[in-house]
Amino acid sequence: MDHPIDSFGILKNSLTSRLEGSDADTVEKVMDAGLAALQDRSEIVPFEVEEHSGLLGMKYSQALMDGNRRNAEEVVEQGLDDGLHMVDVAVDIVQPAMYEIGYLWQANRITVAQEHLATAISQNALARAFIRSEFEAPNGRTALLSCVEGNHHQLGLRMVSDALETKGWEVNYLGADTPTNDLIKHIDKVSPDTLALSVSMPYQLLELTKLTEIINSNFAGKAPVVIIGGLALNTHPMLTKKLWGDYHFVDARTLLEELN
Repeated sequence: MDHPIDSFGILKNSLTSRLEGSDADTVEKVMDAGLAALQDRSEIVPFEVEEHSGLLGMKYSQALMDGNRRNAEEVVEQGLDDGLHMVDVAVDIVQPAMYEIGYLWQANRITVAQEHLATAISQNALARAFIRSEFEAPNGRTALLSCVEGNHHQLGLRMVSDALETKGWEVNYLGADTPTNDLIKHIDKVSPDTLALSVSMPYQLLELTKLTEIINSNFAGKAPVVIIGGLALNTHPMLTKKLWGDYHFVDARTLLEELN
């Protein structure tokens, strides 16, 4: 555990020595919070592959491993036929399987091609679940959802977007890798009640810090409620309390519970 702390400290010193002004302040702020999170071992949540939701979850995971789109979609259809809500299918069946795929890729046990295929299969399966969903009446609330600049992993955010739409929200879903300046312009254009941001890798926390500082500066009392999610924060949820956002969510169901 001490090795990552030492490495983080060296990285902080290296970065701050090469930057000036607000950039240096931003990097130092993020690095200090990261060091504090690593040192506070009581709040660290070890990464574990999530357990599947019974037999359906196991079947879905196997379908992804086999690269079998038809079998994966049949699992989702069966879950819906059994009375599961679309959000339950996303959180209890698709998300754990995709976490497992990500873990296997990181461990070099599957290829990038297999990971990309699993993602594409899950996108199609979730789209079929979305089409079959029942939608509540419009509630007059608007949400803007985006991955921060540099984040290309949008599947989890797509789950959140679909979940909000079924609950009557007006959703602006921007998807992956939205440039910060363009995102700020869109916030100003639509004036959302809620802004949901996704980060998947630790280096994207710098862009997240920049973005939230701009929001706080530019929108003042009109700033939307900011909700942060993504794998980069799931193992260190205390970072959100120290740096960004009003809420942190680990999945679409948790976000709905927070907003309600």
